[in-house]
Amino acid sequence: MKLFPAFCEIFVVFLCYLGDALAVRRFCKGYMKISSLGEKWFPFLLLFARMAIEIVYFVHPVSYLIYAMAEHVVFAVFIFILFQDALEKRIMMVSFVLAVRTLLWYFCGSFLSAFVLVLHHMGKGETVIQLWWEECIIFCLAYIVEMIVLTCLASHRMSFMDEFSGRGSAIMAVPFFVFTVVTDIAGQAATKGILLRSGGNWGLYYDQLFSHTGNCTLAALSMLAAGFYLVGTERVYLEQKKKERYHAGILAYQAMEGQYRQVERLRHDMKNHLLGMQGMLKDREWDKLEQYLNRMLEAGAVNAGEEATGSKALDALFFYKRKLAEEKNILWECDVQLSRLCCVDSFDLCILFGNILDNAIEACEKLPDDKMRFITIKSNVVKKCFLLEVKNSTDLEKAEEVRVTHKENPEMHGIGIQNMEEVVRRYHGVLEMEIKEGVFSVSVLLPLIT
Repeated sequence: MKLFPAFCEIFVVFLCYLGDALAVRRFCKGYMKISSLGEKWFPFLLLFARMAIEIVYFVHPVSYLIYAMAEHVVFAVFIFILFQDALEKRIMMVSFVLAVRTLLWYFCGSFLSAFVLVLHHMGKGETVIQLWWEECIIFCLAYIVEMIVLTCLASHRMSFMDEFSGRGSAIMAVPFFVFTVVTDIAGQAATKGILLRSGGNWGLYYDQLFSHTGNCTLAALSMLAAGFYLVGTERVYLEQKKKERYHAGILAYQAMEGQYRQVERLRHDMKNHLLGMQGMLKDREWDKLEQYLNRMLEAGAVNAGEEATGSKALDALFFYKRKLAEEKNILWECDVQLSRLCCVDSFDLCILFGNILDNAIEACEKLPDDKMRFITIKSNVVKKCFLLEVKNSTDLEKAEEVRVTHKENPEMHGIGIQNMEEVVRRYHGVLEMEIKEGVFSVSVLLPLIT
């Protein structure tokens, strides 16, 4: 009968370690690349390494701090070896994973241990030593919470973790390492005896309760600080990228509007240009006529199509994007007329259309040459709302895949869509995206001024 508790504990530890390894792999895979072979072997290698540490610790007990450091080293080594990405990003992932695991395990373990002590105290007698099955339940629940949190974090990506380069980025991992080390030191102190005492002769029960409460409070405060650090870093990163995007947009649209005005000036002087060319034609000055025509083409692309939306800035944007689409053999169709009642600023419209068209052109570029490449832009007034629709060919199957970056600069992942959503939200509109039969559609509904 004495072997039964031991087998149960080993089985629980095995399952918890396996689930923990799978959760860590899923989280790291969301931010770093890993080979198919490495993806298969990562949880099992991590599991066997941790089980080996448990066996060594059971046969030759050492201080808890050495045991904890050995586990951290195992995690760090396998993440560094099996995942491929920038060194700074791997350092950040290691520090974050270690901090999340350590803080959650201490918090849940201390909280549940204190809860069990209270239950014993409320029952018959006063038991201050946990039973083996109680330890198994606490151990299992703590790891379940850890796995749930890592899974949730893997589903809700943090944009700032997509970009790490240089020594400054690696410094961002320091707070997480500090949280891990401080918590491990507290665990080492707890293994040497009671960490906190009740301050009087209240007995071992209250001393243990104070100790678990102290550990729980320390872990909770550390998690709170880590949470504020993450949220603050994410907000600063998004604001910085938003400003960069807006600044780049302003420069681009100013350049396009200047180009459009140059074309307008050329068209305004067309009569004079034609008179000049007519004179060269009569005098048979073919070389001069050819030079003159070349200068006109360079000055403003006389044969450019017409995009007259009612907004000079938007006309310039469409002019520029159409030329880009034509260079990439993309069929372009544009029929947009801004309603006089539309309350959206021209700059915001350029942000909206610019990001939509950038994504559309990028999607068409990925299609093979034998596939139909097209972009269709239309507008309409529907029930006191201004409806904008953009359709383009795509090889994606789900609209959610649009948020997954395929660009060379992954740090811009999601920023364009966030800017679109912010513009639509600012004007109390609605943005919808769908993919049907190889066609990606973006619909924007904006209320009109009544």
